[in-house]
Amino acid sequence: MKLVTGRSIRMAAALMALATLGAACGSAPTPGNGPGKLVALGDSFTANSTLLPTTTTNGCNQSKQNQPRLVASRLGIADVTDASCDGAQTGDIMGGSAPQINKVTSSASVVMVSIGGNDLGFSDIAVQCSKRAITFKTCQGDYVKGGTDSLTAKVAATRPKVDQVLAAVKSRAPQARVVLYGYPTLLPMTGSSTCLGMTFASSDVPYLRAKQAELNVMLKASAQAKGVTYVDVYGPSAGHDPCSSTPWVNKVIDIPPLHPTHRGQTAVGNLIADALS
Repeated sequence: MKLVTGRSIRMAAALMALATLGAACGSAPTPGNGPGKLVALGDSFTANSTLLPTTTTNGCNQSKQNQPRLVASRLGIADVTDASCDGAQTGDIMGGSAPQINKVTSSASVVMVSIGGNDLGFSDIAVQCSKRAITFKTCQGDYVKGGTDSLTAKVAATRPKVDQVLAAVKSRAPQARVVLYGYPTLLPMTGSSTCLGMTFASSDVPYLRAKQAELNVMLKASAQAKGVTYVDVYGPSAGHDPCSSTPWVNKVIDIPPLHPTHRGQTAVGNLIADALS
């Protein structure tokens, strides 16, 4: 999901570091020493750039404990190339000034992909719906007009772009095990109630939950069509929404909002490693 860039994100990251230094500075996964190469492509749900300790790869901040590094450790793979970056869309994997896809070569034995949320503009949607709720309004009408749901249309429009990414990965690394994984739940799985720090109108909650489910269903369909492994994150994250006692994702008021916690990145990494094992 797209984060605020520039000076504001650096300040936010610094504030979070001061507030969470003791809890966040855990040790990074122990690197493997075995053969193979793991390449990761994706957005901030893979990079997890504000979760300490961090590193920088090609100008992109990443957690040293994120999913690619955990999976490599679990599989005993020593060579890791993490191309994930905050704000990445499918277009950033396939093009732009530094296409992530260029990191995928025939030497890759595992390729991890997580993408699509920024193509829908999930962060912008969260901000818009939160603003509406603060003023005692709803946001569904901003996206559903004249019987047309613009978010459903965006999910459909993103499908061929994800297909293109997966096809390119398979073409570049035909011997690699390729994994596409979805997004964890951002809202409680049932009902319309949220909690303190999750500013959404109750009538918008089922709608927003349905839109995220549509995104994950689309990602699964793309993976199946392209013959790659899909790892369901949405289902296993039930009971670990931001309002739970063991959240995999931050609340709206947290820094960064609606992004993985340390618990979340570890849980997702283990789901991926289990699927590859």
